[in-house]
Amino acid sequence: MGIYKFEPKTKKVIARFSTQGHTESRVVATTLDGEDYLFFSAGGDGLYAINPNTMEKRWRYFNGHMDSYPLVQGDELYIGTGVPEEDIGKRRPLAIKLDVKTGSELWVKELPISSWFGPNLVNDSICFPLGEIHVKSSLGGFQCLSSQGERVANLFIDKSVMGRQKTLRNSILFNDFKGTLYLWNPKNHEVTWRTDNTSPHYSFSSSQKLPNGDYLFFNRTGEGVIYDLESGRVSKKIKFNEKESIFADPLIHKNGFLVFGADGTIKNYKL
Repeated sequence: MGIYKFEPKTKKVIARFSTQGHTESRVVATTLDGEDYLFFSAGGDGLYAINPNTMEKRWRYFNGHMDSYPLVQGDELYIGTGVPEEDIGKRRPLAIKLDVKTGSELWVKELPISSWFGPNLVNDSICFPLGEIHVKSSLGGFQCLSSQGERVANLFIDKSVMGRQKTLRNSILFNDFKGTLYLWNPKNHEVTWRTDNTSPHYSFSSSQKLPNGDYLFFNRTGEGVIYDLESGRVSKKIKFNEKESIFADPLIHKNGFLVFGADGTIKNYKL
């Protein structure tokens, strides 16, 4: 398991950084005081910071299972942890703040349930998505903390939050485990809207903005919708494949979007 560095033109792997845990989330890069940093979680092996130029380790931090990706703000880093099935009763989910350069712990706060995806910055608050994946649960939502670790807002819904959320103006756009879409404003603690297109199957993909300003979302079964951000109103429904799952986000281009099926099918849709 690990992170690979490759040359795009030749498609040849030129370096690899090995880990003892799965690296299933996206990497996050930043430059601080002229030094490049690349951050990625490695499951039960914790969080790594490496030099992307040399592929050498800068530091490693461990305090629970991390499948999430970090939020970097200047010289500070925020990340959440989850509790896999084997750790139930042994660990609690955490919200963590670290120093970017050293990986030293600045604060640790307990979360009500697991946080498997990256936190979001909204109105100077760090909002951690909540929801269990490894065990059955009817609870999800967000816990928002200040940069000092104080709890400032929360949202609880009846399903886990999934996929990559987006901060839009003062709100968070997200979807839950069953494909329902939400626009939530942590400042006034209100859900602006939510859709009713709940799928009987779980959804890992997330919403993407189209060139015309609308948004696109696919659930796991390949059922897609194009909808308006302001109202949540669905203007078009799309069917990908009858028996092929979708886990990846669509890829948006200037004339439409590409959708990738789990069995290898790729479709190009024009707007």
